[in-house]
Amino acid sequence: MDEFLKELTVAIQNRSDHELSISSVEVIKNNDVKFTGINISRNDRKIGKNFYVDSMYQRYKNGEEVGDMAEEILSEYYRGNGCTEQKILSRINGISDFDSIKSFVVLSLVNREWNREYLVDKYFVPFLDLAVAFKILMGRSKDGTATTAVSNEMFKRWDISEQELYETAIINTMREFPGIIKSFENLLAERIIDPVKISSINPAEIFGTGMYVLTNEMYMHGATAMLYKKQLKRFCESKSCNGAVIIPSSVNEVILIPNQEEICLDPVAIKDMITDVNKIEVERMEWLSDHPYIYDSESDEIRDYYD
Repeated sequence: MDEFLKELTVAIQNRSDHELSISSVEVIKNNDVKFTGINISRNDRKIGKNFYVDSMYQRYKNGEEVGDMAEEILSEYYRGNGCTEQKILSRINGISDFDSIKSFVVLSLVNREWNREYLVDKYFVPFLDLAVAFKILMGRSKDGTATTAVSNEMFKRWDISEQELYETAIINTMREFPGIIKSFENLLAERIIDPVKISSINPAEIFGTGMYVLTNEMYMHGATAMLYKKQLKRFCESKSCNGAVIIPSSVNEVILIPNQEEICLDPVAIKDMITDVNKIEVERMEWLSDHPYIYDSESDEIRDYYD
């Protein structure tokens, strides 16, 4: 990998306008998954863009030319440069002042145990076995979002309370990423959910009832919508139930099962199903948890299923 990174860096530099700063980086993502990348930035700018090259390394080992990959990276870099970079730069310049950045702070849910390295310098709030982490939304497109994590140092500099940060971030998150709830059948019909991914889930066998998917309109990092309690309460009211079982399918969505009194859910079967789907069907970086939760509409609280 080291030799490949050296060759790729030189190839990018030789093909660029020589105003770029190029360096190799290792980035820790969700669930402490590590990616190797190339960071490219303008010499006169404070920000850069990472290009992850793990898959390119495999192409390199298969004999593909480094120069072709350098052209790919440069083409994507220049295509994304310009007004988007200016917008990101303006937000970075305002990071020290909470009032300047507050409308862009959003939430994300990650597993606390599986993210020990990732969370080391990040500000977060413990939530069951999860962590409510905070991010600044730098930009978004139909393909995804650009964010930067709120660090402990950043939160300290803002001189605000945890409650103010959370309340600000949950409002922003609900606005920027509205939650949606759809039946499994509808999502399968729309081909939003991959049938292969959920092939090992049999609602009739395990739950004896229909299942619903809670996510957001982008279908990305939609598990955070389980923090939208008003939406959970409305769901329970619509199903005439006093709560719902929440199955952590991935960081992108959770499954809701109306917790009607006549339905008996086998806790062992639920945990086994989640563990199997995580290991077989879901990329490690998308794992959220390995056990279910309960939303109680009367107390308006989420708790561990086994409490």
